[in-house]
Amino acid sequence: MAPFRRGVEHIVARTPVPVIPMALSGLWGSIFSRRGGPALRKLPRRFRARVELRCGVPLPPRLATAAELRLEVQRLLAA
Repeated sequence: MAPFRRGVEHIVARTPVPVIPMALSGLWGSIFSRRGGPALRKLPRRFRARVELRCGVPLPPRLATAAELRLEVQRLLAA
């Protein structure tokens, strides 16, 4: 997983609201992944990918940093 950028930190600084970490799994090898070339420019390896969305518990605005969200998403993917 690539490092998260700090965009969420800028948003939360202006509007302090809880942030819900979410993780998508099952996309690697689908038409939306970059496996085998650019996304959407190749035939998919499978036509019906089982995609899963995992949602974590809301984080208070003061804890919603890029680094903390990346850790939470990694935990969601490992579960």
